Amino acid sequence: GGGIFGNSGTITLTNTTLTGNSTTGISSTGGAIRSETGAIELANSIVLGNFTTTGTADDDEISVNTATITETGPNVLGPVGVD
Repeated sequence: GGGIFGNSGTITLTNTTLTGNSTTGISSTGGAIRSETGAIELANSIVLGNFTTTGTADDDEISVNTATITETGPNVLGPVGVD
């Protein structure tokens, strides 16, 4: 992830904005957040305007392997990719 990378454990974002992050390279994913396993918890947050130069358009913002995503409150999210 261009902004945050988590291999395991929990990534918690509350009242947070992630924008303008990017990844590059052959296997780059998750312009804002990449989580392999574990969890992503979002509350009242914005994850938008991030990108990756490879991969697919659906993982520009958040990319997960087996991680779960939980949302509470209003969140603004761009595309989320699962691989």
